Amino acid sequence: MKPKVSVVIPVRNGERTIARAIESALAQQFEGPIEVIAVNDGSTDHTCDVLAGYANRIRIISLPPSGVSAARNAAVKASRADYIAFLDADDEWLPEKLTRTVPLLDEASDVVLVYHDAAMVDLNGQIRERSIFDDNHLALSFEEL
Repeated sequence: MKPKVSVVIPVRNGERTIARAIESALAQQFEGPIEVIAVNDGSTDHTCDVLAGYANRIRIISLPPSGVSAARNAAVKASRADYIAFLDADDEWLPEKLTRTVPLLDEASDVVLVYHDAAMVDLNGQIRERSIFDDNHLALSFEEL
């Protein structure tokens, strides 16, 4: 079955955080099929070992050190899905992220990008900042992004 969403995760030397990122993608409450594509961008730590533990659940692409843009582009090229969702290796999603964002793309043919607020969380899981947007809670325009 063709995936609805490809979750693209570029990673270089992310052995401490990549598992949390992958687990948050795999734990989505989204009812459609998804694929997770992790791109190892020339890691020299134990990132490869962590990724290997997910080899039966995600797609893994390995590149020589090429930079985050090249890693994302490689995953997009390999994607088979209708939509691409970017997830950084040191970030994690709430379980309803795709359930709340994908319908916005499906419902309006003129919508090509969806973004949302985020919270800054330290490595111990403590919230440090509740919002990355200013206090007026207005959506940013494309030009402002």
